[in-house]
Amino acid sequence: MHTNPRGVRLTMIALTVVVVVSAVVGVALLPQRQTPELGPRTARVEYRVTGDAAQAQITMVNDLGFIEERTVPVPWAIGFRAPAGRELRIMITRVGDTGAVGCEVASGGQPILTIAPDASEPTIECLTAVP
Repeated sequence: MHTNPRGVRLTMIALTVVVVVSAVVGVALLPQRQTPELGPRTARVEYRVTGDAAQAQITMVNDLGFIEERTVPVPWAIGFRAPAGRELRIMITRVGDTGAVGCEVASGGQPILTIAPDASEPTIECLTAVP
């Protein structure tokens, strides 16, 4: 028995076309998935220590939502990203008996809370939330 090489080739081509078309149709019939929702909206926030005191002791809610304490020179600032609704809190106490301290909290570069430096208040607190 003798097989026709041309017939075998045509059969292989036809089978290849059937497989490719079936794969394309199968993929097209799969249920469409919606793009998953991205994580919560975040904003660039910044704490700013203002005034003319030499140093200040700060207690703040940091970028991870934990309480952090440090002594910083005045003026001083720190920025980070935080999700909408996150509490923003910084308490500032001047170090020493002279000078004034104030605070500002900004979101997206725009101040959302400002307390002016006041020499009569050794400790101030800014409390707000990410818009």
